[in-house]
This record gives sequence, structure tokens and C-alpha cells, in this order.
Amino acid sequence: MRLLQSEAPCQAAEAAHEKRIQFRPGESDTFAGAQDLHDPVRSSRSNDSEVAELIDHFTVNLAERVDELQDAETKGELGRLGALSNVLAVNALELGFELLAASATDLEACSVANDVEATRETLIDLTDIAKRIRMTHRGSV
Repeated sequence: MRLLQSEAPCQAAEAAHEKRIQFRPGESDTFAGAQDLHDPVRSSRSNDSEVAELIDHFTVNLAERVDELQDAETKGELGRLGALSNVLAVNALELGFELLAASATDLEACSVANDVEATRETLIDLTDIAKRIRMTHRGSV
């Protein structure tokens, strides 16, 4: 996410979040436009056999990664939280989890801005997205 010079990082993240959650006609539920907070979240690359094993590994280990983020937030380690969020965003985007990548980018921006409340709220959103990904994985929905 590219921030505007005049915007604080977390304000830009909030604006991006509001834009992402609006449903866009014709979008599949694989992208950030999933209309309902309970919609499944699938990788846009789920039919790509070249990354199937990587998606599987990513999804299986996602709960542990979210635990690390939550631990960093609980300990007030916002610098560590930002770094972990950045890595998660890059990995998620590479594997076609655009919604998770955007949420992790938002989390990074809020933690860099030292906005504790927005960081907490964004982490709650990210945790929910991760849960939706894990529930969808391997057709468990």
C-alpha cells in the first residue's frame, strides 16, 4: 500500500480498509471484496499447481504466525509486530491471499504509527481473516 504524504500511516490504512470491505459486483470471494465477514477466503492462486504445496504449508502454519503477532502486540513490541506483519503481507500476496496481505499491511502501518488501539483492532480483523482462510482450506467449509 502506498501512503499519501499528507496522511498518517494508520489513517491511510483505515481508508484502505474501508475501501476493501465494500463489495464490488462481479468479484469472487477470493479477493478482498468478500461481502460478508463470514465469507470464505480462498487463494486467488488455488488452481495453480505450482504453488499448491506452498499454499498448503502457509495455511497449516498460519495459526502459529497469528499467535506470534498476538504475542508481540500483547507485549507491546510494536516494532516486532510491524516486521512480522510485513513478512506475512509479502507471503500472503505471493500466494494469492490478497485480503490477508492487505490486512497485514494495515497492521504494519498502525504498528509503525504506534497507534495501539488501531493496532489492536486491525489485529482482531487479521485474526478473523486468518480463521476464514484456515476454515476454507481443503474444502472444510
